[in-house]
Amino acid sequence: MKQFMELLKRAFRSRMFTVVAVLLFVSAIGLNGATKWMELTFRKVPVEPARRLDLVAATIGGWRQVSQDQPLEADMQEALGTQRYIFRDYVDVSVLGRDTLDDWMSKPVLERRQKLARFEQEHPEAVVHFALTYYTGLVDTVAHIPERCYVAGGFEPAASKEEDWPIMATPVPVRYISFEDVTGFNSSIARNVVYFFNVNGEFTSSNITVRRRLQNLLVRHGFYAKVEAMCLAKDRAKAQRTLAAFLTAAMPEVMLCLPDFQKVESGQATASAK
Repeated sequence: MKQFMELLKRAFRSRMFTVVAVLLFVSAIGLNGATKWMELTFRKVPVEPARRLDLVAATIGGWRQVSQDQPLEADMQEALGTQRYIFRDYVDVSVLGRDTLDDWMSKPVLERRQKLARFEQEHPEAVVHFALTYYTGLVDTVAHIPERCYVAGGFEPAASKEEDWPIMATPVPVRYISFEDVTGFNSSIARNVVYFFNVNGEFTSSNITVRRRLQNLLVRHGFYAKVEAMCLAKDRAKAQRTLAAFLTAAMPEVMLCLPDFQKVESGQATASAK
């Protein structure tokens, strides 16, 4: 023990030993800090919506929500991967009629759904099924896209196109897909779906782009929202006009839910819900 202490004293008197020890100490601190920073940037600091999604208006332009906001069953919500969502059915009041709408809204939810289903068979271009979901925190795959969900339900894409839709002052990149039933049960029904994302304040129609932007190690915060709308009109062009008209009216409501990412990232705004 005495010999060991003597050797240690000699080592500390050595300038080279001192330099190496200091370098190792600094490196250890730096590695520890880098590890914590990497974990932070991979996980991302959560960014809450600017307002609750269920505050999206029931009346959007000439469209009226006829469904009722309800929570998903526990297993479905777990599969969705978020507790922030709305799934709604909107109808074109100019086609349905104000008196009929008032009558519908006085009925129980189940009866309202039955009336909607019959109305949609006759006027598919006057009904839009709308979904808004919001994710924040962990960087992960974007699993819930129509190409996976509809195919799992027995539909196959018959036509698909990425394009810019003039639903805001600056056109928004969207993916527009027409699905056809391959099970034989609903061969007369076409599901025309449009969807896009807003990730960290920027629009994209690509789930791959969402992942890449969330994986940016230079960015501390992270969120993305998916906007999706579906119309059963058999005519693809007619369905597109319906969906574009609805989204043009709906986008101001959607934007009220999205945080100002630049202010959050720069520290000018909090990342908590308002």
